[in-house]
Amino acid sequence: MKAFINLILSLFSKERKVDKVLLESRKEDPQILPISYKELNPRLQSEHSDLEIKNKELYDILDALNAYTNKMFKKNVIITMIYRTQAEQAYLYRNSKKYAKKKFKSPHQFWQGIDIRSGTFKQSEIKQIAAWLNRKYKKGNYYDWVAKCHNVGSGKHFHIQYVKA
Repeated sequence: MKAFINLILSLFSKERKVDKVLLESRKEDPQILPISYKELNPRLQSEHSDLEIKNKELYDILDALNAYTNKMFKKNVIITMIYRTQAEQAYLYRNSKKYAKKKFKSPHQFWQGIDIRSGTFKQSEIKQIAAWLNRKYKKGNYYDWVAKCHNVGSGKHFHIQYVKA
């Protein structure tokens, strides 16, 4: 089964069919580590459940990403943030001159963004993950990009954003 999935990944990595294979393999393969949460945060667990209703496409991308990182690197995804209030946004950007001039909103405030811990991945894996997400999900996304690894003051992490165009 693993050899078949790797063959599919290498041949059809640009097609949505891979998502179905990855998601089905996650259900069948007890070796795949589940998505986990920063500090086992119950708020994140609840928001993850809510995300399936609020933004099903982003929820499915997260699930496919976890299957991908398991298959490619034997590592799972760790969620560090899903929903963010304006007060949390202000706190995160408290040292930003740009934010001080104009209090901008975050995709997190609309269930359109997720932060994933990047520290568990090597630099080469980070590049591969971001490229995979952007290649697979950019089409049909309202935003110009789907994933990038950055630091906005709270530490380096993957930011993934998606809303159907």
